[in-house]
Amino acid sequence: MLRLEMAVIIADGQGSGKSAKLTSNLVVTKAMNLLAEGARDGAVARASHDFLYTVKSGKVSATLTINALRSKLTQLEFTGS
Repeated sequence: MLRLEMAVIIADGQGSGKSAKLTSNLVVTKAMNLLAEGARDGAVARASHDFLYTVKSGKVSATLTINALRSKLTQLEFTGS
């Protein structure tokens, strides 16, 4: 059996410009690392929020969207030339 897992992570840091981009990258990187370690989506969202709150002393926020796909394949067939 083959397990397929994929996630799309989108973060939008508060404000605009370089600081908002850095905040977004910080949140996405934290979420990616936690997902790579095997954490579930909900736990990743909470941990990323807590991480941002701690790092930025509660003065900055970001929206975080995680879309995950998990599938178990019993047969995989390749076609084409």
